Amino acid sequence: CIQLLLFSAETNTKMARHRLLVSAIVAIIAAYKACRNRHTLTRKALVHPQLSPWSKLLRCGDDGDFVEVTGLSRTAFGILHRKLFPVDMDRNSKVGRKRLLNTLDGLGMYLH
Repeated sequence: CIQLLLFSAETNTKMARHRLLVSAIVAIIAAYKACRNRHTLTRKALVHPQLSPWSKLLRCGDDGDFVEVTGLSRTAFGILHRKLFPVDMDRNSKVGRKRLLNTLDGLGMYLH
């Protein structure tokens, strides 16, 4: 009976060490993945704005799909765009790099 008690105590100690070791390995893997994860997209991961699904939807998409993505009809989207951007800001900028995202695309991205 005493021998059985010593064997179970030894087994419990081995199991406790094993659990501790497995927990430590899992914690190290989680920490490695947390350090490795990117919080921003790289430039290669993005498609050109003129080739994006949003541009295709804006140019020739179905009205129902447009409502599903933005929550607005095409008419309401146009009115909102004219109210927010009364002057065509895309054509008036003379300094700096040319903007890749026009105001229509920016508003669509915001509403999505």
